[in-house]
Parts: sequence; C-alpha cells; structure tokens
Amino acid sequence: MNILILSSALIGFSTKTRGGPTIWSENFIKFFRNKGHQVFGLSIGRFQSDRKIEPYLKERLYDCGNPFNRLWVLESLVFVKMAESFFSARKAVRICKTHKIDVIIGTGVHECAGLYLVGPPAPLIISIRGDYTKEIPLWLSGDPHFQRHQKMYEVMEFMALKSSSCVTLVSHWLKNRLSSCLLPKKQFVIPNPLRMYTKPWGDSAKPLRIPHDKRIIITISSFHNQHRLEGLKIFAKAAHIINRNDPRVHFLVLGGSQSQRYFNHVKELTSGLSITFAEYREDIIDILRKGDLYLHCSVLETFSNAIIEAMSVGLPIVATKVGGIPEIISDRVDGMLTDLDPETVAATVLKVLRGRKLASTLGKAARRKVMEKYTWEVIGPQWEDILREVTQK
Repeated sequence: MNILILSSALIGFSTKTRGGPTIWSENFIKFFRNKGHQVFGLSIGRFQSDRKIEPYLKERLYDCGNPFNRLWVLESLVFVKMAESFFSARKAVRICKTHKIDVIIGTGVHECAGLYLVGPPAPLIISIRGDYTKEIPLWLSGDPHFQRHQKMYEVMEFMALKSSSCVTLVSHWLKNRLSSCLLPKKQFVIPNPLRMYTKPWGDSAKPLRIPHDKRIIITISSFHNQHRLEGLKIFAKAAHIINRNDPRVHFLVLGGSQSQRYFNHVKELTSGLSITFAEYREDIIDILRKGDLYLHCSVLETFSNAIIEAMSVGLPIVATKVGGIPEIISDRVDGMLTDLDPETVAATVLKVLRGRKLASTLGKAARRKVMEKYTWEVIGPQWEDILREVTQK
C-alpha cells in the first residue's frame, strides 16, 4: 500500500519540541515501512534538515517550502493557514499522481482544508489528537482580529471534514467532546502508541545531571500556550508543598521553552525549589528510568504520550483527572488520579513516595498495561484494518 502523511508536524519540523503528531508521524513511518508499505510524507512548511534522524526515514519526504514564513499575508483578506493548506494540497495531488498513493492521512483537521478546493486525489483519513475547539481560542487570544480568524478556522474545519472518508481520535473523551463538530463521518478511536526507541543523538547523547542523593519527581511539559502554563502553575504550587514536607525531593521538568515569557514565569513560580529544567531529549525513556515518580499536572489533555512513556518504565504515576487521562490510568490500580487542587496533588504524591509497596504495585501494573494496550505491535494492526477498510471502499 502507498500511503501519504500530510502534516504540519512532520519529522524534523520542530527540533526543540516534539509533540504527539511529530512523534506519531515518525513512528508510523517506521512501523509501516518495516511492514513493506511505501510511506511518503508531506510537511506543511519547510522541512528542517538539522533534525538528525535515521537516514532511511528522510527518504520520500517532501515539504511545501513555506513561502509565507508563517506570517499574516494580506491580513484583511487571507489567513496564511488557508494559503498553506491550499499549496500543500496542490503538492499532495502531484505526489499522489506520481507515486499512485492509495490513502492520505492528515495529522490534523485544518491542514487538510485545501484538499476540498483541489479535490482529494485519494481517500482521506483525518487523525485528530487535540481538542481544537478549546486550543484555537487559546492560540488566538490577544489577536485583534480574533473573530475573523476563528471564523476562518471554522470554515477550514468544515472543508477538511467534508473531504474526508473517516476520522480517528485518540480517546473516547475527545470523540464525545467533538461529536457535534465531526459531521456524519465514520469515527475510530485509536490511542497513540508508545514510541519506538531511538538512539540518542546530539545533546541527548550527553548525560543529564541528576542528583543521586535525591528522590526524583519528573514531569514533561512544553511552554507554548496558556493551558500548559495553567498546568505548570498547579505543578509549581504542589511542588512547594511537597518540598516543605520532604526536602529530599528534586524536580526534573523536561520540555521545550518555546515561549520565553512562559518559561521565565514558571522559573519564578518554582524559585527556591531543588529543580532542573531541560529541553526535549531523545533519550527520554532512559531519563524516566532514573525517576522515583512521574507527576502530570494538566488542565486540558486529550491523551498523554508522556504518561504512557512513564508507565512503560514502571514509574508510579500521579496525574490530574482531566480529559482522556482517566482512559489511560485506572485510579489506584496502575496510577493515582487527583483533582486540580495543588494541595490534593501534593498529598497524593507524598502518599505514593512514602508507601514503597504502593509505588511498586502501581509501577508494575502501569508497565503491564502499556505493554498490553499501547505498543505499536497492538495499535499498528488497528491502523492496518482501518486503511484496508477505507481503500477497499
């Protein structure tokens, strides 16, 4: 089967931060190429060649050149996102004709809007990972043309969904949340699988200095929008309470600092703590193995790759009970769910840290669940079934 992935988060598009769609794209290509399929990728934007990946993954990847440099163009008339989508759709048509593509997978709704204008040259599957009905207003907050640009996103959403054969979503919570937006399209719930291990490169090959005489609490979060900042505020308040009750604790925050303003704000909130901040690293699994507990404070989460990565190494998990997280964690069975109140978060963390038997039981159950439900060996065949169903129709 010949498959084209259409994404604004394709491999190499971002070097400091690697969110769910980027990680998924890389692993999807690995898995299906290893199965003998021809997988092509089209990046909506310029492909960043400085991202070091296995050489064979760079084969059959294309970009649209990003001529607009992600700026507003003719602001009163055209939103650059629409222009990018249109030009990427035209290139997708050429790739489909040249390589006889059987199916297109778009890793987001709005990236696929241009296919409505040119006519999808192959069946289109839209893979949705985020609650864009909440995220887009957060991205556009402070924009003087907020209402106009939000309306443009709504138009693009309609165009993309109208062109699609079906949609996939990462959690049942997200499916229910977007049920009124998805038109009468067939919907599949497929969670993100655990990433395949990648050999560390560049800065990730350098060891991260972590105190050996401390109990390490790890969290993974980026600093690029308001809802991430709100989660980190809860984390910071809880961390101070934890530190007062157990001074042996050291906090490790992994993620990209895209917004220096948000990053500086979090550093101020965590002032006085024993804490280390580090950029995203490829050896994330090795680092998680050095932790004593994984803490995930989020106010908006459709699914969490970070949580299943921490579960995969047997770390006990404490996470806020929001969005799709309760679909991953069974409370008090393979992790601990908590409310958004910092004092409740801190009390739950301290309970797990003080109960070695509890921590061990949670960690073992968490690892067992990930190996049974969230590996590519389990999720990959589900994707193969969907691809077969769509292409046969």
